Amino acid sequence: MDGKHFSGEQLRETQLATRLGVSRNTIRQAYRTLEMEGLLTHKPHHGVFVASFNLQRIEELYAFRRSAECGAILSLDGPRARHLGSHLTEILQDGSRTLAERNNAFHLSIAAASQSPELFNTAESIQAQLRLCFLSCPEAEGLHMRFAEHHWPIAQALSSSQIARATKLLQAYHADSFDAVTKALGLRDA
Repeated sequence: MDGKHFSGEQLRETQLATRLGVSRNTIRQAYRTLEMEGLLTHKPHHGVFVASFNLQRIEELYAFRRSAECGAILSLDGPRARHLGSHLTEILQDGSRTLAERNNAFHLSIAAASQSPELFNTAESIQAQLRLCFLSCPEAEGLHMRFAEHHWPIAQALSSSQIARATKLLQAYHADSFDAVTKALGLRDA
């Protein structure tokens, strides 16, 4: 996930094993795990490829993210909303993290507020797929800056227990994010 391999790229088992200093069996096991996470695609008789993202797949990822995150926020009472808002503000102020890392932590913290380990695990998988998708965007850093502008009002609304407002802001953010990403990837007209 560090940008060394990009969507659609074929991965070479032998080269990876040599570069990482592990056995080919270890690479195969990692491939299976990453395939289950939606990050790799195995094509019989052709090899293993870094996952690619079309419009339908990105729509599905955002549909899950929207439902999970908005549902998590709507499940909060006032004190838990204020606590989450405070935590999100800390994330946004953390200068030791990149914008992308803050974005990831922001969304995973909202999913964690659901207090559902199953939902959180799925949200982590969705987040990993979206990170891979962002790596394909030529203007990823600019997108993260644009997204960060949406994060502050959400954190502020939660900090003051404005749960309905935070949910509306998050829904608007998801719509804007989806539009920006799909346009940046050339999947929709700008």
